Amino acid sequence: MAESIIEVRDLSVSYRKIKALRSLSLTVKEGECVSIVGANGAGKSSLLKAIVGLVEVESGDILFKGERINDYPTHKRATLGISYVPEGARVFPKITVFGNLMLGAYRFKDKAFISDRLKFVFSIFPRLEERQNQLAGTLSGGERQMLSLARALMGNPQILMVDEISLGLMPKLVDEVFEVIDNLHKKGLTIFLSEQNAHKASEVADRIYILELGRIIKETDPKGLLEDPHIKKAYLGM
Repeated sequence: MAESIIEVRDLSVSYRKIKALRSLSLTVKEGECVSIVGANGAGKSSLLKAIVGLVEVESGDILFKGERINDYPTHKRATLGISYVPEGARVFPKITVFGNLMLGAYRFKDKAFISDRLKFVFSIFPRLEERQNQLAGTLSGGERQMLSLARALMGNPQILMVDEISLGLMPKLVDEVFEVIDNLHKKGLTIFLSEQNAHKASEVADRIYILELGRIIKETDPKGLLEDPHIKKAYLGM
């Protein structure tokens, strides 16, 4: 039986008086691609930020491979192998593509290992290799999204946390990015994906959690997601 990489138990997060997450529990097992699907404002980003340590937890526990990490700062969670791709294709615009990638590998000292990671990400994103000396701010929106993903992969993650990667991208680029995620999953990488686009989530995920107003209302598989009348109406426009 696969080991749990991430386990969230009864997690609650509030912004002043607004409850973002309400006693939420879930698991992501080694080798899985798990997606959390919900409308804008459902709490998806708050969940990912809580796991990586960017928002304060009100109550509950976050475990990485059975180890409670609630009190760990974000950089320590990264050293455990938790890599995070924030929504909005966030890169360092005044640094080159190469410089952005090197920031993703900041915790490694072995130059040969870093070189191998660089070859790996360039094999996935050949356009970034072509543009490695360009300032990141001069890239297109799709290229910046790819750079954000590649920078996270430079950290050699045990789990890749991806927040709303399809947001603002043209359909063709959404397809490209999800193809990359699917290929990474097939290579054995554990992925936790926050996504509004239920169609695309169903194409890559092994399991899917449906989040509404900070609560998980259902756990299902891709087939169940596409066949559920409520989900079809709320998330698939059917």
